[in-house]
Amino acid sequence: MTIPLDVLRCSTPELADAIKLANKFEKIVSEYGYHIGLTGSILYGLNPNDIDFIIYTHHADVCWPKIEVEDMLNLLGLHNVRPAKDGYDAMVFKANYVNEYQDLKLDFLVLEEF
Repeated sequence: MTIPLDVLRCSTPELADAIKLANKFEKIVSEYGYHIGLTGSILYGLNPNDIDFIIYTHHADVCWPKIEVEDMLNLLGLHNVRPAKDGYDAMVFKANYVNEYQDLKLDFLVLEEF
C-alpha cells in the first residue's frame, strides 16, 4: 500500500518498537530462509529517526533470492517500500510501518551472505 509521504507524520522510534517489529518480521522472513536483525543508532541510544534492519541468510543451501526482496518486504505489511537509491539493483530499501498509533521510518540492508 502506498501512502503519500507528505501525509505521514513520522514517530520517533524506541528500542521496544524495534524489538517488537524484528520479532514480527522474523516470523515472516524465516519462511523464505532469511533472518532479520537490528543495527544502527536505535541500538546505541543516539536519538534515531528511523529503525535500521539487516536481512541475511547464513545457510549455504539457500539461493538468493527465493523471493524478490521488495516483494518480501511488502509481505511485512509495510507502506511505501522503495529502493534507497534509483535503480532496482539497490540492496538498501526504505519503508514505513504504520499503525493507529505511529508511523515509523524503516531502512533494510540486505546482505547476500553472512
